[in-house]
Amino acid sequence: MESHEHDMLTEIERCLAREDPDLDARIDLLNQQFCGDPPDDHGPRKHLDWSVLALVLISLLTVGLMAFAAARSPSPPPADRVETSTSAAAW
Repeated sequence: MESHEHDMLTEIERCLAREDPDLDARIDLLNQQFCGDPPDDHGPRKHLDWSVLALVLISLLTVGLMAFAAARSPSPPPADRVETSTSAAAW
């Protein structure tokens, strides 16, 4: 949209808001519903941020503990050094 058109629409919106505040509130509500504008209240958003942060921290802790447990577990002996009872009896 051109700058001139944008300025005209902004001025029309200001006039409507001054003349009929209820209409302005309804238009804002419709814009939020259909245009995806975020609501002015950020209360639930903070809760979501803490939930996501907690989930990430728990996931990282779990992966770290699993990697630590895998590193500390004894490794099996190599396959070429394992003696079987049949080969030991043949010697």
